[in-house]
Formats: sequence, structure tokens, C-alpha cells
Amino acid sequence: MRKRFKNTFWRRLELLASFRRNVDKVGLLILLFISIASIALVVYEVGFNLNPYLYAQTSRFYFVALLIFLVSYIVRFFSQGFGESKETRHYIAWSLFGLLFFLLLIAYIKPDEYIRTKAPLLAIFKSPVFTYVFILILSVMELSRSTFGFLKKEINTSLIFVLSFFFIILVGTGLLLLPNSTTHGISLVDALFTSTSAVCVTGLVVVDTATAFTPLGQFFILLLIQIGGIGVMTLTSFFGIFLVNKLSFKNQINLGDFISEENLGEIFRTLMKIVLVTFIIESIGAIFIYFSVRGTLGDVNEGYYSIFHSISAFCNAGFSIFTDNLYDVRVRYNYGLHAYVSLLIVFGGIGYPILFNYMQLLKHVFRNMVRQVLGLQRRYHHLPKIINLHTKLVVYTTLILLVVGTVFFAFFEYNNTLKGLPWYGVLAESFFGSVTPRTAGFNTVNMAQLLPQTVLLTMFLMWIGASPVSTGGGIKTTTFAVAVFNVINIMKGKERLEIGGREITNNTVLRAFGAILLSIFMIGLSTSLIKLFEPQIDMMAIVFECISALSTVGLSLGITPSLDEGSKIVLIATMFIGRVGALTFLSGFVRHTAELDYRYPKTSIFVN
Repeated sequence: MRKRFKNTFWRRLELLASFRRNVDKVGLLILLFISIASIALVVYEVGFNLNPYLYAQTSRFYFVALLIFLVSYIVRFFSQGFGESKETRHYIAWSLFGLLFFLLLIAYIKPDEYIRTKAPLLAIFKSPVFTYVFILILSVMELSRSTFGFLKKEINTSLIFVLSFFFIILVGTGLLLLPNSTTHGISLVDALFTSTSAVCVTGLVVVDTATAFTPLGQFFILLLIQIGGIGVMTLTSFFGIFLVNKLSFKNQINLGDFISEENLGEIFRTLMKIVLVTFIIESIGAIFIYFSVRGTLGDVNEGYYSIFHSISAFCNAGFSIFTDNLYDVRVRYNYGLHAYVSLLIVFGGIGYPILFNYMQLLKHVFRNMVRQVLGLQRRYHHLPKIINLHTKLVVYTTLILLVVGTVFFAFFEYNNTLKGLPWYGVLAESFFGSVTPRTAGFNTVNMAQLLPQTVLLTMFLMWIGASPVSTGGGIKTTTFAVAVFNVINIMKGKERLEIGGREITNNTVLRAFGAILLSIFMIGLSTSLIKLFEPQIDMMAIVFECISALSTVGLSLGITPSLDEGSKIVLIATMFIGRVGALTFLSGFVRHTAELDYRYPKTSIFVN
């Protein structure tokens, strides 16, 4: 009798647990549907001109959607697991849910007249913009949460990375095709080209960003730049991690690969630092740009100009809301603006690991200073190797390329595009001419008037590009540095590659060699195809264009708008492969070989 009761009890518990799992799945499907429908409805409402009846219907849908989000989050918070969690990110999420309740209480219970007379400061909560932004944040968080289930599957991480960029490019193409995004409409290929250029933070344009797109279209471009600069999976992981109680080990490994974080326990903190550092630097850059252009842009909104160019510069995109970019007569000789944009480009292209490494150093120095001032310690306490070899290699290579590029640019162009400028103008424009090929794409001189030797110098700097785990492209500074050291190593007859008291792994050398070989192959292939489509265009201009596309730079000698659709598609593919990386792109479609436990006999092959 007791055994039968025990079996019945456990069977009922299993049925209850199964029922709860089914309810959770249904709830997740409902939230997923609400999220997708909300995003689609917001896009439809801002992209088309709706009549009052449709506008009223969409407002009702938003009310129902927000109410569903609120109820589901309250249930989820007090359910087993989520309610017991004490992590900081869950308190942040709960604060967001509290704001949602406040929104519902203010916007839908109190009448408009009451808010206008009694609480005018709360009118923002009834504005359509606030509703759009808030419901988009909730929808993106819920969709991002669902990506963790996708990351649990046995799918190549490289393939997920490639597909994420491909998906956002398609979404961006649809956004740019909306009637309210353009002034007179654009073709599908031009929309796809612009979306790819924005997501891949390239900056090549086939239509004028200043005149072809409305403020809404320019906002979409800026949004695509920001997503592409930080990384699609980085952003979705950042939003989704607030709603996940505990990451699986598989999820932690995949997220670690996306953000180059080896310590799995630091994933959330690294995601937070990437997003916060990006927004902080962009905000500071926007403030400096604003004060440098204040009162000089005429009828152009200076705040909007500053934000747009700060984000575009840090993300190394090169998009501008002026037809002539930074060569526009209103900012052509604004050397302060050029300096701030240059610094943003450098910070964005140097890589997040380098920024975090120096933040760690500054934190250590500041802590020692405070403890010494307070008398808690007498002498400076050193930590071994705060600045690692990767940081040193990136910083030294970047400094050498910047100095060499500045000197040669000034030497070549002193009596050409820099003629007549004061000495500080020559220095500023030469430095900018050395910085912008590092995958930024802004120009302060007429690119079509550059001398052939300057064009070759620019192509060389574009080919090297920025640093790993940054917003820029190219073969990367570390790849170039490892290749140079390897050549020197071979000249010395050494079998091992050693830099700064560390032995570089053979896998690193092989990856550097593969990246260089694939980049040369892609440049040759894309150049040949475009020359086939455009036989009348000068070969040098085509090579320049292809290197610019592959390295996601955005500089052009002026041939981009005149290309036919076949050449545009070639450049689209080149930009895409350049942004995700040729090695990453190929490894995403090739099955990885398990580590071999055997070795063949060694032999030598005559080389060179």
C-alpha cells in the first residue's frame, strides 16, 4: 500500500513538472510572437504614413503587448529559479519591469488633460517615441533570450557569427526600402549595398547619404553601424543575458568565442564593459565634436551631426551626413573636428582587449595612489605583466604605422592636396590621412587628386587595417606584425618565433599566413570580376575600391556610384567577407577536423 502511494505521488509530481514545462514553452512562444509582431508593427508605423484609424488600432495592440510582457515577467520573476537568483543583472531587469508598470499606469490610466495640467513632465510617457523605444527594448530582450537556446545546439560558432551578420543585413535592407526612409526611393541593390556597407562598417556609398535618405533612413543607417560595430551576437547576448537565470556551459563557451573572453566567469562583465565603453567613448566624442562645430554648420542640427559622426568614427564606418564627407566646405579646415574624429577612429580600431588592458592598469595605479595618500601602504605595489604581449604588439604596430603614414603622406602631398595649408594644417591632415585608411573611410582631401604614390600608401594602410576584436577590418595589425617577425626569424635561421620573451604558437603563425593569403586572393578575385564588368575603369581605381571593401574602409577614388549592379554585388560580397573575416567565413562552412593522435614522417620541400 505504501509503495503504491509513493509511486502515485512521484507520478503526479512528474505530471505536474511536465505540465509546467509545457506551460513555459507555450508562454515563451506567445512572448516570441508578441516580440516579432511588436517590432514589425513599429517598423510598419514609422515606415508608412498611417491613417488615424490604423494608428488607433496599433495603440491598442501596444497596450495589450505591454500588459502581456508585464504579466509574464512578474510570473517569471516569482517562479522557481528566477526568483531565487541574486545576480545584479536580474535586479536591473526587474527595475526595467517596474518602469514598464509605471508606463502602463501613467500612459493608459490617466487622461491627457490630467497629465497636461497636473503632471506635464510625465507627458513623455505618453509620447509615441517612448512607446516605440520601450516596446522595442522589451522585444529585443525577449528575442535575444531565445538566441541562447539556439546557441545550445551543436552548430559551428563561426557559422552562427556569419549568419548573424547576414540576417541583420537583410533586415537593414528592408528598413532602407521603406517609403519614409528615402526621399525618392532607391533600388533593391542600392538598399542592399548601403545596408551591407553600414553593418560591415565600411562606408562605401552608391547613393548620397545626405540627400537620398530622410532623417529616418539616416537613423536606420546609424543603427546598423552601431550594431555592426559592436557585433550582432555581442548585442543580442548583452540584452538576452538579463533574462536568463543561468547560462549553460555550451552557451558560455560560445559567448566566450564571440567576445574573445577565455575566462567563462567574466562573460557578463566583459559584455557590460564592451557596451558601456562603446557608449561612453561615443558620448564623449559627440560632446567634443559638438563644441568643435558649434555655430559653423548653418541650418544643420549640430547635436545630430555630432552624434552621427561620433558613432560613425568610433565604429570605423566613415558614413557622413554631408555629401562631401569631411571635405565639405563647412568643416574642411576644422582641424579640431578632424583631430577628434581621428582619435575616435584610433580608439575604435585598436580593439577592446587593449582598452580593457589599459583600464586595468589605470585602475591599479589609481588604487595604489589612493592607498598611499590614505596611509594604508608605504610603497607602490606592482602587479606582474599587467600590459600583456598582445597589447604591446598592437600598440607598437599601431604607433609605427601612424607615424610612418603621417610622414609619408605629408612628404607626398605637401605640394599637392596639402598645398597652401599652415604647418599645423599639414600636420593635422597628414595624421588624418594616416588614420582614416585604418578602416575608417572619412576623407578631408579630394581623393581623386591624390598622387599615385599616396594612393599606394593608402592601399597598404587599408590592407593592414585595424586590430583584432575591434570595430575595424583588414588583415589586422597583429597579423602584419607576426608576419614581419616571422620573416626576420627565418632570416636569422631560428626555428621558433619568439617575441618579447614569449614563444608564439605555431597556430598563430599559420592563421596569420592564411589571413594574408586569403586577403590577396579575395582582392585579386574581386578586382578581376569588376574589371570584367567595368572594362572602361582604370585598374588602379578598381584595386583601390576592392581593398577598401575587403578591409571595410570606405575610401574611394570616386567610382562607386557609377558601378553597374554586377560590380555592386561583387563589392557587397567583398565587404561581407571582409567584415566577418575570410578565415571565419570559410571555417563556418567546413567541418572541423578532430585533433589527430598520429604524425606522419617529416620531410622537406624546396621553397624559394
